[in-house]
Amino acid sequence: MGLNKCVTAVVGAAISAAALGTAAATHAAICTIRNEKEHILTLTPLEFASMLSNPAYDAWFRKNLRCGQAAFVRLCAILRRELTDYELDRFVKEHTFEEKVACLLFFLGSQGGYRETTAAFGVLKSWALGVINLFVKSLRSSLHKFVHFPRSKTEWRRIETEFQAKGGIAGVVGAIDGSLIKILRPDDFEGYYRRRMSPAVNVQAVVDARMRFMSVEVRPGSWSDQKTWRASALGSNATKYLPDGTHFLGDAGYAICPAIMTPFDEDDGAGLTRKQLRYNYLHSRTRMSVECAFGLWKGRFRIVNCCLNTKNVEKAVDIVAATMVLHNLMLDINDDTLFKDDSGQEGGDTSDEKDGCTNCGCFVDKTARFLRVGARKRESIVAFTEAFELV
Repeated sequence: MGLNKCVTAVVGAAISAAALGTAAATHAAICTIRNEKEHILTLTPLEFASMLSNPAYDAWFRKNLRCGQAAFVRLCAILRRELTDYELDRFVKEHTFEEKVACLLFFLGSQGGYRETTAAFGVLKSWALGVINLFVKSLRSSLHKFVHFPRSKTEWRRIETEFQAKGGIAGVVGAIDGSLIKILRPDDFEGYYRRRMSPAVNVQAVVDARMRFMSVEVRPGSWSDQKTWRASALGSNATKYLPDGTHFLGDAGYAICPAIMTPFDEDDGAGLTRKQLRYNYLHSRTRMSVECAFGLWKGRFRIVNCCLNTKNVEKAVDIVAATMVLHNLMLDINDDTLFKDDSGQEGGDTSDEKDGCTNCGCFVDKTARFLRVGARKRESIVAFTEAFELV
C-alpha cells in the first residue's frame, strides 16, 4: 500500500512538472510572438501623413521608397495627373493616393514581395495586390508616353551634343545594351533559359546621355543582344527612327552596322593601331551611359535586381516597363538619390553567336555588304576622334 502511494506521488509530481514545463514553453512562445510583432513597422494613414510633411523622415523615404521626400511629393502629383485610368475610389477610401504610391514604391524597391510590403504598411495582402497590380498595368500602358525617342530635331541635336562631349565621337544619339532579369520557370519555358541554366528575360534598352531610357525591348533570356536587335521594331526600321548620319553605340555583343557602331575586336589576332585603341577607349567612355542607366535602374528598383517572383512572362514585362517609366520620371524631377547595381549579373550577351545584322532596316542587301558599310563608317569616325582631348 505504501509502495502504491509512493508511485502515485512520483507520477503526480512528474505530470505536474511536465504541465509546468509546457505552460512555460507556451508562455515563452507567446512572448516571442508578441516581441516579433512589436518590431514590425506599421503605418496608419495619420502616421504616414505626418511623415510626409516632416523633413526628418527624408532618409526613411530614400531608404524605403527609393527617392527623396520632395521627389516623392512631385512624383505623386505627376502620377495623379497622368494616370487618368486609375480608379481612386476602387479601394478602401481611408488610404490616400500618396499612401498607395508609397506602397507601390516600397514593393518595387524591396526584395521582400507582398509580405514585407503589407507588414510595413499594415494593410491586407488582397488590398496591396489590387493597388500594386493596377498601378503596374497603368504604368505599362503609359510606357510610350514616358519612354520614347526625341520628337523634334532640336532634341536629337541636344542628345548628340551631350554624347559628343563625353568622348568626341560624332553622330552618337544613343547607347544600346541588354541586361538579363531572372524569373521563375515559365510554363512555356522554351527559349527562356540563359547560359547559366536559369530562366530569364533579356531587356534591351537604348538610353540618352542623361541615362534616360528611350527604347525598351523584352525577349527570352536565351536570345543574344544581336538576335534581340534584329527581331525588334527598332532594328527592323532603324532609318525610320534615326536622323541621317547618326547611330547608336553598342558593345561587342552586336555586329557592326550603319545603325550601331561597335568597338574594334581586340581578340582577332591582328593587333590594333593606336588610333583604333583610342577609338575603343572613347567608345567605352561614351557608351558607359547605358551601363550606368541599368545600374541606377536596378539599384533603385531592387525587385529587378533579383529573381522576379513570377512565372508569368507578361507580368514580368509589366514590372520591367513600370520601373522604367518610374526611372525616367525620377530623372525628370531631378531626384538625387544614388544607388548601385550589386547583382553581379552579366549583361545581355547571352549567347556566343555573333550573327550578322541582316534586318537593320538601313539596307536590304546581303550581310557581307551590310557589315562593310558599317565598318567603313566606323573607320571614318576614327579619324575625327584624334582631335578630342582626354580629360
